[in-house]
Amino acid sequence: MRKLYSFMVVSLDGFYEGPNGEFDGMGLVDELRIMIHPILLGGGRSLFRTLGDRLPLELLQTRTFRSGNVLLTYRPA
Repeated sequence: MRKLYSFMVVSLDGFYEGPNGEFDGMGLVDELRIMIHPILLGGGRSLFRTLGDRLPLELLQTRTFRSGNVLLTYRPA
Protein backbone atom coordinates (compact mmCIF):
# COMPACT_ATOMS: atom_id res chain seq x y z
CA MET A 1 0.00 0.00 0.00
CA ARG A 2 1.25 3.49 -0.82
CA LYS A 3 2.02 5.90 2.02
CA LEU A 4 0.14 9.16 2.43
CA TYR A 5 2.21 12.23 3.31
CA SER A 6 1.07 15.64 4.51
CA PHE A 7 3.08 18.85 4.09
CA MET A 8 2.15 22.06 5.89
CA VAL A 9 3.65 25.52 6.07
CA VAL A 10 3.12 27.41 9.35
CA SER A 11 4.45 30.43 11.17
CA LEU A 12 6.58 30.01 14.27
CA ASP A 13 3.47 30.52 16.45
CA GLY A 14 1.54 27.77 14.63
CA PHE A 15 -0.69 29.69 12.22
CA TYR A 16 -1.03 28.78 8.56
CA GLU A 17 -2.89 31.94 7.59
CA GLY A 18 -3.50 35.39 9.03
CA PRO A 19 -6.69 36.79 10.59
CA ASN A 20 -8.10 37.69 7.16
CA GLY A 21 -7.17 34.40 5.52
CA GLU A 22 -3.84 35.67 4.20
CA PHE A 23 -0.41 34.18 4.52
CA ASP A 24 2.04 36.52 2.98
CA GLY A 25 4.67 35.88 5.52
CA MET A 26 -2.47 12.24 11.94
CA GLY A 27 -4.77 8.68 11.58
CA LEU A 28 -4.47 8.53 7.69
CA VAL A 29 -1.10 10.23 7.48
CA ASP A 30 2.11 8.22 7.64
CA GLU A 31 4.36 11.26 7.80
CA LEU A 32 3.82 14.93 8.64
CA ARG A 33 6.17 17.52 7.22
CA ILE A 34 5.88 21.05 8.59
CA MET A 35 7.82 24.02 7.25
CA ILE A 36 8.23 26.63 9.99
CA HIS A 37 8.75 30.23 8.89
CA PRO A 38 10.64 32.58 11.26
CA ILE A 39 7.74 35.01 11.61
CA LEU A 40 5.13 35.61 14.31
CA LEU A 41 1.66 36.40 12.93
CA GLY A 42 0.03 36.97 16.31
CA GLY A 43 -3.35 35.70 15.14
CA GLY A 44 -5.16 33.75 12.49
CA ARG A 45 -6.01 30.08 12.15
CA SER A 46 -3.89 27.50 13.89
CA LEU A 47 -2.86 24.42 11.96
CA PHE A 48 -3.93 22.25 14.89
CA ARG A 49 -7.09 24.11 16.02
CA THR A 50 -9.38 21.17 15.27
CA LEU A 51 -7.20 18.54 16.91
CA GLY A 52 -9.44 16.93 19.51
CA ASP A 53 -6.95 14.75 21.37
CA ARG A 54 -3.22 14.72 21.92
CA LEU A 55 -1.30 13.18 19.07
CA PRO A 56 2.16 11.93 20.05
CA LEU A 57 4.68 12.33 17.25
CA GLU A 58 8.20 11.04 16.72
CA LEU A 59 10.66 13.48 15.15
CA LEU A 60 12.38 11.83 12.19
CA GLN A 61 14.36 14.66 10.66
CA THR A 62 15.05 18.39 10.77
CA ARG A 63 16.41 20.52 7.97
CA THR A 64 17.40 24.15 8.39
CA PHE A 65 17.53 26.52 5.44
CA ARG A 66 19.61 29.71 5.05
CA SER A 67 16.35 31.66 4.98
CA GLY A 68 15.72 30.63 8.59
CA ASN A 69 12.94 28.22 7.61
CA VAL A 70 13.02 24.84 9.31
CA LEU A 71 11.49 21.67 7.88
CA LEU A 72 10.35 19.21 10.55
CA THR A 73 9.45 15.64 9.62
CA TYR A 74 7.37 13.57 12.05
CA ARG A 75 5.51 10.29 12.13
CA PRO A 76 2.83 9.19 14.60
CA ALA A 77 4.52 7.66 17.65
